[in-house]
Amino acid sequence: MTGANPGSGPKVVVMIGSGGVGKTTTAAALAVGLAEEGLRTVVLTIDPAKRLAQALGLDSLGGTPQPVPGQDNLSAFMLDQDVRFSALLIESGAPELADHRVTATVARSFGGLQEYLAMDLLSRLYDSGEWDAIVVDTPPALSALDFLDSAERVRRLVRHPLMRLLTSSSSLVGSGVALLGKIVGSETLQHVAGWARGIRPVADTMLERSSAMRATLGEIGDFLVVTAATAEALREARSFTDSLAGLDIPVRGVVINRTHAVPGPLGDVELNWDASGDADLPAALRRVHEARVELAAAEDRQIARFIRRAPGAKVTRVPSSRGGVTSLDDLRELATQIAPALD
Repeated sequence: MTGANPGSGPKVVVMIGSGGVGKTTTAAALAVGLAEEGLRTVVLTIDPAKRLAQALGLDSLGGTPQPVPGQDNLSAFMLDQDVRFSALLIESGAPELADHRVTATVARSFGGLQEYLAMDLLSRLYDSGEWDAIVVDTPPALSALDFLDSAERVRRLVRHPLMRLLTSSSSLVGSGVALLGKIVGSETLQHVAGWARGIRPVADTMLERSSAMRATLGEIGDFLVVTAATAEALREARSFTDSLAGLDIPVRGVVINRTHAVPGPLGDVELNWDASGDADLPAALRRVHEARVELAAAEDRQIARFIRRAPGAKVTRVPSSRGGVTSLDDLRELATQIAPALD
């Protein structure tokens, strides 16, 4: 596994995958592996579920980085949209907007706010100088890529005709605002216009930060697609790789979890059973062995088909674990298995 970027900034790894393929566990393991290398590592989840906390053996995660007990150099936290949006307004010099009644409405209705806040958090982590490696665990859907489009979403907000109407000083526009006030009520309109005037410079800052971080990700970000060895999961992984290619972002690697190796030949099973023995056991063992061979062969065919359709992707197979991943030691072992994805 490679360390920090050769430049001045930290290493950034973005984990992408559909639900149920072990993406969050893989993100946790990768973060543990980077921390084991001595890198000051933080893992951020923008998935509202509590999977990352569970994977790290924590009861919960807060909205600021917290050390992971039992693992040096590792902290973890989650994106809390409401808390982060209020903090962003305060940090941007508009504390009066944090408690503004329009803010809560916008926070609920502005499509892409969560994605922008994730990009903003990533930007702040990247610029803080506190970290050598940052791992981002995205939601389990194609919408996970929406945070890469956050700059464009903010741009649409800033350039929205209503925003321009409410913040313009033109007398002609003022007549339009007066007419609008008769429709929605002057008091309501005053609240909205006041909020729009206050948010405009904040939105300009948001646009600048998200655009800069998006450009940085395109240059130094390592994007890993996590999937499983099933036809459906691999089809979704192909959609992720195609979507990233459409955004001019190369995929660093594809991690295929829960794979099964072809077992060796069973050979002749000769068992000496006493009167209490089960004479059908050798036949049952052969059936189990044949099923494992068929499963491994089917996975090989699915993976080969995926590689043919995504020839540039570097594939790392992670074998299925009978007992699952239940401890930091398990995560450390998993980290060694997924390390080739970043080599």
